[in-house]
Amino acid sequence: MHEFKGADFFDWHVDTKPSDGTGRTININVMLSDAAEHLEEGGAGGNEKKEGYVGGELSVGECTLRPKRGDLYWYPANYPHKVEDVESGTRHTLVVAIKTAELERASSDYWQRGLANFERLTTGVIKKDREDSPGATAGGASATAGGSPEATVEVKSNSVSQSMAATEAAIAAGREAAAVAARKRRVPSKWHWLHSELLQLTPGREADSDEALAQAYASTEQAAAYAQHFDEDGQRLVAGGKLADALPFFVMAARVESYRAARDGDNENPLYESHVGAIRAALQNAP
Repeated sequence: MHEFKGADFFDWHVDTKPSDGTGRTININVMLSDAAEHLEEGGAGGNEKKEGYVGGELSVGECTLRPKRGDLYWYPANYPHKVEDVESGTRHTLVVAIKTAELERASSDYWQRGLANFERLTTGVIKKDREDSPGATAGGASATAGGSPEATVEVKSNSVSQSMAATEAAIAAGREAAAVAARKRRVPSKWHWLHSELLQLTPGREADSDEALAQAYASTEQAAAYAQHFDEDGQRLVAGGKLADALPFFVMAARVESYRAARDGDNENPLYESHVGAIRAALQNAP
């Protein structure tokens, strides 16, 4: 049983990672308390109102839940989730962890689905092996271009060529709209951080973890300062003659700056990328 009260909270986290030995696959939660808002909706008496908790919403990815007492809900244990601050009262939940044999869990698509969920949360896009054809539907949604609901493809002309042109234009507009939205969309840096940890522990995906880590820094308000900090650390190592050690710092600075510029819709600072090129050239020409 979980008890939260008096400003208790639980920041973004996952309950399982590859090869952690827990075998956890699904979390099942049963709400044992009622939020004050639910008690008020039901017209409860004054004493009962005081027993309800305030705050304490559960967020699973981008979905926020406000369950009533007796409600049951479940989600994959490798999905990021958090409990918001409990402002007053006491929040009780019964948490049941479903476990699977480690070999069975590792051989299933459990981790692939977890990584796909992080991809959706952090970029708004689920990577696929092929592009959806115009007019196709995904996940039961209406036919869209580039996965953007605002760019629904509507072909009204009887002319095949005009229909194709209209479809291509809608797809292009949808992709551009999605790109603009992605630049402006700020998601919790902790999502990127947890994504990075999951990639680091996934065979064959370790190299991708640095990209997710760079996005974690870039998604904060201090993104430009982080990029500068990494570059300055690299310069200090260069001054000490440690070129190979300096390279990862310059690469991280350039990655953070690239993601920051894409998000904010402005130009990158070319200094960081130039430092990466200079160090790589120096290492290549070193005796």
